[in-house]
Amino acid sequence: MQQLILFLEQHLQTVPTQLQKIPSTVLEQKPQPHKWSKKEILGHLVDSAQNNLRRFVEIQYSAEPYQIQGYAQDDCVRINAYQQMPIQAVMQLWLNINQQIVRIWKQMPPEKLPLKVWNTDGSESTLQWWISDYVRHLEHHLHQIFDDIEAIEETSQNNTREQFIQENCRIDAATALGKLTNRTDGKRFVETLQHGSMVVEIYQPDKMDLQTPHTRDELYVVYRGRGIFFNDGVRHSFEAGDVLFVPAGVEHRFEDFSDDFVTWVVFYGPEGGEAKLKKGKSVNPFIAEKGRYQISTNDSLLDIEYIFQYLHKESYWAKNVPKAIVEKSLQNSLNFGLYHHEQQIGFARVITDCATFAYLADVFVEEGFRGQGLALWLTQTILDYPDLQGLRRWMLMTETAQNLYKKADFQIAAHPGRVMEKLTPNPY
Repeated sequence: MQQLILFLEQHLQTVPTQLQKIPSTVLEQKPQPHKWSKKEILGHLVDSAQNNLRRFVEIQYSAEPYQIQGYAQDDCVRINAYQQMPIQAVMQLWLNINQQIVRIWKQMPPEKLPLKVWNTDGSESTLQWWISDYVRHLEHHLHQIFDDIEAIEETSQNNTREQFIQENCRIDAATALGKLTNRTDGKRFVETLQHGSMVVEIYQPDKMDLQTPHTRDELYVVYRGRGIFFNDGVRHSFEAGDVLFVPAGVEHRFEDFSDDFVTWVVFYGPEGGEAKLKKGKSVNPFIAEKGRYQISTNDSLLDIEYIFQYLHKESYWAKNVPKAIVEKSLQNSLNFGLYHHEQQIGFARVITDCATFAYLADVFVEEGFRGQGLALWLTQTILDYPDLQGLRRWMLMTETAQNLYKKADFQIAAHPGRVMEKLTPNPY
């Protein structure tokens, strides 16, 4: 089992780097009209991960034997429209789901592995077999994606600089709009160029701009048309030739625009935006899901007013804390939001150097959602967070939740006489 975990973790580290070596034209090329492109194969691996994650969880609590349900693979790839998605978005989906699979495997009791399973063909197997088969299936399709990568790299090296620039570094508006016209799924944007973290799209909304905040920083370069741009609560006019910047997570949209409006869109940088990266936080925001619940380190999702009201009015440790103090604490912490259908219902933050020490603070779950193990799940997710591994010491203070934290391997300090503090009584 440990070997399978290591195999999967190794793929999670190498696949993103390998994908960057393949031009977008090669990723989207179909060997035959009815065959998947390399990008669609990766999309199929997303579908496989989603279905198997559910199986790995359900087998552990269902009555034996668990009946495996199949899924329509071609239909899933077609309906999810992976061919039209930016490759980074497909890759991030695959990474997120497989990171959760790794966590499930690591926490799985050994006595669960022999649980009986009925396969779709009526034969009998075990949970252990399905875990092994998942890795075999994954490696089979990764081989399909990367089997010719050496030839692709050699071809790229042999191309002249002019050919490379023409194929990968330039696109004209007419060609981009032609790609947009050829879309059959009704979406009003299409990817035109991609390199590293940068993705260039062309966007032409129809009568109304329905977009929501994005997870990365972006630039709009208006190709034609005019109208009003709403950006983080501020409205101003725009016209052809204008360049508009929107940080990650900020609400924005185009309003009252002319019928001929078209704009280039440039996404770049890490998930969460460069402003988050400058704070020393993870480039890839961690997301964990458990049924209807989600944990995220994406600060743009935090409901700051909700956190303030809870700490200010309901907590015993930060009663009457000013909002400015809460906001400053969030700016200088690694924050974990707990959500139910994207509505925040809990919170925790970590003060850390990410090398030797971490202090867990302000942990809470809204009263109506308690009793479901969410606080322990939130705590364990924080302890498993990649940027917080290998620390020498974790600390926290609690008046009422010692039993909860003991389940996460916290203990009363072995030498309490060594612990000192400098306390400001009634600071608020």
